[in-house]
Amino acid sequence: MTIASATASATDTAAARVAFNDKKYEAALGLAESAIATDASDVKALFIAGASAAKLERVEVAIGYLKRAIVIDPVMISAHLQLGFLYEKTKDLAAARESWKRVVELCGESDAKVKILAKKHLNNLSEP
Repeated sequence: MTIASATASATDTAAARVAFNDKKYEAALGLAESAIATDASDVKALFIAGASAAKLERVEVAIGYLKRAIVIDPVMISAHLQLGFLYEKTKDLAAARESWKRVVELCGESDAKVKILAKKHLNNLSEP
């Protein structure tokens, strides 16, 4: 990757984050996808693309981007968290359980609220 393409990817990723925070999910998705086209390993862009697709109810697209993000960054709590919600939505309860378990494993002291949330979801999905 050239310096120019790395800069373009970072610029698109930053713009995608701003669009996402402004609830402009379609724009955020497009910008994130542009960043990913420049740098397929841009984990922040992959996460923003996944989160944006989820907000747009494009669940399978969202799952795809989030799974790619955790391949690159297996300890990305936010991606595992989003996957937990999406797998519950699609009724893939086994995958949801795995995502919630991973969130619980990864959370430290500073992530106590997220860990509690994950444990609640995990308990609600526990096998009979």
